[in-house]
Amino acid sequence: MMDDKYIDKIIELYSKTKAEGATKDEFHEWLIDEEFSEEKEDALFRLWEQDNNASTEDSLPSFVALQEKVIQRKKKTKILLWKSAAAVAIILIISSIFFLPRSKSTDISFNEYFTQTGQTETMILPDGSAAQINSKSLIIYPDHFGKEARTIYLSGEANFDVQKNEKVPFIVKSAGISITALGTEFNVCAYPEDAYIKVTLINGSVKVVQASGLEHTLLPGHQLIYDKHTGKHNVRDVDIHEITAWQRNELLFRGVTINEILNVLERNYKVSFQYENSAFDNDKYNFKFKKEASITDIMNIIKEVADFEYKKDGDLYCISPKRK
Repeated sequence: MMDDKYIDKIIELYSKTKAEGATKDEFHEWLIDEEFSEEKEDALFRLWEQDNNASTEDSLPSFVALQEKVIQRKKKTKILLWKSAAAVAIILIISSIFFLPRSKSTDISFNEYFTQTGQTETMILPDGSAAQINSKSLIIYPDHFGKEARTIYLSGEANFDVQKNEKVPFIVKSAGISITALGTEFNVCAYPEDAYIKVTLINGSVKVVQASGLEHTLLPGHQLIYDKHTGKHNVRDVDIHEITAWQRNELLFRGVTINEILNVLERNYKVSFQYENSAFDNDKYNFKFKKEASITDIMNIIKEVADFEYKKDGDLYCISPKRK
């Protein structure tokens, strides 16, 4: 058995550094490996508990890579429950760089809500606001939500129809940005594997604040696109009907690359894709499918337009350029 103190030290050192690239990937692989899984989970639990002796709302991060197996679907629980790769989610929470200022609260518990592949769900938050959540998305909010604060942490995509309360702003946080609303409806797309976060205002008004402190107020029909790598953003006019297509069980692609399309298909179907990064160029495509369409039918249409071939092995699609 590996020494518990050794595991504690590895996790503690990682949580206090800004690991990048291969180092981060290797740590995540080690963390979710079955070997010494109980010892690693115990170490994470100890590290979390010794952070001011409590889990606090202030130590929640902007969410990054979370895998579907992290959370059981629709399970409402304390955040310190561990299951499989939940360890990854917790260490990413501990090591996040996007923190709120410390509060006086020392004993806050959180609720989580997760939607599985291909599922969309609607939930009513404690303040009466409605959240429609897209597939493979996670939201976390504190037990006291709606009383002193209304802050939600999002990884994935959700549409929020906010109950007006001028005294308690409604805040959604994700990787590098914070969206504040008083009473409005807006859509946030913030999947960890995507290079951009997209905030679209449907009605009302929202203020988007970046980690750098830069602020921008959106008008209805405007979409802010935030580049997670550069920290830059731009604002454009969009068709609200297209942005909310997922709420009508439609898969709508407008001016997107094949890589982006495959990411969306993985979220909506229990499949994965294997291909060389150089397999596709940056050509943009338009497609529209109903979610009832089978993944096979969708792939057969896309491959003819984008000129590629694939071989299917169970739930794995191996894609290659079409032979001339």
